[in-house]
Amino acid sequence: MILLGILAVFLYYESSQNTEKVKVQIPISEVTEIITEKLHIDSKTILPPSVEPTPPKCIGNADCFSGKVTKITDGDTIKVNDRSIRFTLASAPEINTLEGKIAKDFVASICPVGSSVLVDEDDGQQEGSYGRMLAVVYCNDVNLNEKILESGNAKISTLFCSESEFSDEPWVKKFGCNG
Repeated sequence: MILLGILAVFLYYESSQNTEKVKVQIPISEVTEIITEKLHIDSKTILPPSVEPTPPKCIGNADCFSGKVTKITDGDTIKVNDRSIRFTLASAPEINTLEGKIAKDFVASICPVGSSVLVDEDDGQQEGSYGRMLAVVYCNDVNLNEKILESGNAKISTLFCSESEFSDEPWVKKFGCNG
């Protein structure tokens, strides 16, 4: 956007030197070339360096594994390689409510069955919950625990903040966990 603004300034300046009005149409493919020529700079200084996203990594010493989503049970529980995973520190409404169905659909929209995920078990809660592993789940480099909270489809489970290894993480503190 800034580049086009600079180009517009140069085109206006050049046309104001003429006594007649000029309408100029320039293909986008030529914009960088024109700006480079007018500013007398190397085109590499115009384009920002590409920033590669940093893939998530597990922290702590508990189980850490990659797998495929085999089922979305509800808004805070999925199955990965048929193993039940509960999103640590997040609590979505029960599936038998409209809000629970919406939460489940939200999770499915960002991490459908078949998606690749990284599961980072919560070191502080390795005993699990009703046969489910408590973990942070990353799908397509997105923290599902954080996203379900951000969406308003789940609430932070403050009762477990003091036990969780993730209690000092910025995304957890943002929702009210204070270690």
